[in-house]
Amino acid sequence: MQAEQPTRIYVGTYTGEGAADSKGIYVVDFDPQSGKLSPPRLAAATPNPSFLTLDAAAERLYSVAELRRDSNRWGASVMAWRIEPDGTLKELARADTGGDGPCFVALNRQETLAGVANYGGGSVNVYSISPESPLKLVDFVQHTGSSVNKARQSEPHAHSFQFLADGTLAMAADLGTDELIVYDVSPAGKLTRNEQLTFQLPAGHGPRHFALSPDEQFVLVIEELSSIISVLRITPERLQMIGEYSTLPADFTGNNSTAEIQFHPSGRFVYGSNRGHHSLAVFAFDAESGRLEARGHVSSGGQTPRNFRPSPDGQWLITANQESNNLVVFKVGDDGLPVPTGNSVTIPKPVCIKFNY
Repeated sequence: MQAEQPTRIYVGTYTGEGAADSKGIYVVDFDPQSGKLSPPRLAAATPNPSFLTLDAAAERLYSVAELRRDSNRWGASVMAWRIEPDGTLKELARADTGGDGPCFVALNRQETLAGVANYGGGSVNVYSISPESPLKLVDFVQHTGSSVNKARQSEPHAHSFQFLADGTLAMAADLGTDELIVYDVSPAGKLTRNEQLTFQLPAGHGPRHFALSPDEQFVLVIEELSSIISVLRITPERLQMIGEYSTLPADFTGNNSTAEIQFHPSGRFVYGSNRGHHSLAVFAFDAESGRLEARGHVSSGGQTPRNFRPSPDGQWLITANQESNNLVVFKVGDDGLPVPTGNSVTIPKPVCIKFNY
């Protein structure tokens, strides 16, 4: 029987001053039998590629350059790359994002559109994508408003953007306005704010990222400023609050902010990362009610888990610890709890992980 071949993991990083010599996007080989990681190699030299996504065929990778628009020759950008046989990336296209600090990029399931969230600019935009035209701007929407935390919420800060499966709706979490904004999406990619479905979260919570349940009956929003996961039921008429769940142990008294939220591929478990407690909060998920049941906390294996990713087969989970400059591998048990394997690799300022399968 032929041994399973290593898979590639692409890692977005922060570059520049104070960024531990990071040069851009890195690629690491992951052995799905042993859980070991190879030393990282540079896949593409590019500034601040803080978020990545790949197409389903793993032929193209899309990244952002989380910069100000006036910061260098390119400034704030979204990029399309071709994945070469050796794992390196060849740039296909680069486009201005129209707003400062692009921090999230996602494709629709049909892979005809790419959406970007601009944190500094407080805006979202959509590009059409095709083999002939990898990135063509279709629409740009500026968010407006503010909320109660004057240090963090004096203006809009779009932090994530995702399309729903059928492509007719999209959602954006805005940390600055405490909203989960829902958009109707035209076939061409034009966005129209859907006021009926848009949801106002509690003041000062700071929604950052969100995860859709496998059946898209629920959306789980992790809130950076409150360390809370809000569970909302999705209906054609409205979004309905189901419950709020802390990502922290009851006895924790330090400073914390959350970062990433992900479902286990089985849909049975949910994970959220804590920066300050430096942990993953683990929950069981009830697909009928949408309710979460706390299962415990697992150290991320480093400092400031900015991002993490379960493997597509659900057997592994890898954390990206931004301040300790490492990726750490866990084996996922039948109870959903990640178990440390002792496998890790040093990589400068990792902030996003994507499996290439």
